[in-house]
Amino acid sequence: MTRQRGGVVTTLREAVRDVAGVNAFFSLAAAAEEPGWHSAEEPGWHSLSALWEDPPLLDAEVAAVAERFAERLGCAPADVEWRVAASVFGQGLASRLLSPTLATVVCHGVVAAPEALVWRQPPGGSLTLGFARDSAHVVGRGDPTAGVAALRAHVVEAALAPTFEALRRRGRISVRMLWGNAVSSLAGSARALAAARPDQAAVVREVTTRLLDQVPLRGLAEPTPDPLTTFVRRSCCLYYRVPGAGVCGDCCHRRTGAPASPHHRR
Repeated sequence: MTRQRGGVVTTLREAVRDVAGVNAFFSLAAAAEEPGWHSAEEPGWHSLSALWEDPPLLDAEVAAVAERFAERLGCAPADVEWRVAASVFGQGLASRLLSPTLATVVCHGVVAAPEALVWRQPPGGSLTLGFARDSAHVVGRGDPTAGVAALRAHVVEAALAPTFEALRRRGRISVRMLWGNAVSSLAGSARALAAARPDQAAVVREVTTRLLDQVPLRGLAEPTPDPLTTFVRRSCCLYYRVPGAGVCGDCCHRRTGAPASPHHRR
């Protein structure tokens, strides 16, 4: 899939490579690992749909989050509640999906087809995304309406919704909280992208504001004139329940004076 922009053909691979430098959440393994794309058939790589079609695999990913928390904070894995690990796994997935997608949509007018995405969990590392093939859809670059539609269709509905539902089926967890995590991830992605690409900040702000007003994200953040600078969520990811942890910067509990977490939660 290619897009003609100002006489220059931009492929999905080129778009991904361009936005990868924003920060680690915007990078995808396929952008740096030549010669080609990854395949869900390769050892360790899975299609996105495996998250909701393979319950034991999802269970293992949540358990891996608990183990990483225990190692980082010096507690036992059993001290990390399942719902806390599941919550943070969902937030990490949302960040990994929303960051590069928001960037390629806003900066290059292309969005990866969900079926082209693959993922893996390196031992002791964070979830990594890659591409199985160069399969993308063209959206209106600089068009907030098109950007919102692309993010909603290709990330919110095609990937996050079935994953969150799968987590709900595996244990006691609030879906509203999971969507609150996605809202937090979106705001964080938007702030990072706007800071790295100030020429695109107005479009980033508009896309983010409109997407936050879409179901199922609507009402999960405090009303604000600018989500890039004054964002506060209305729920909590529960990270504070891990021994030795605090609350996150955009958490509703910050109003109560609870200590901020010294650790990155994802």
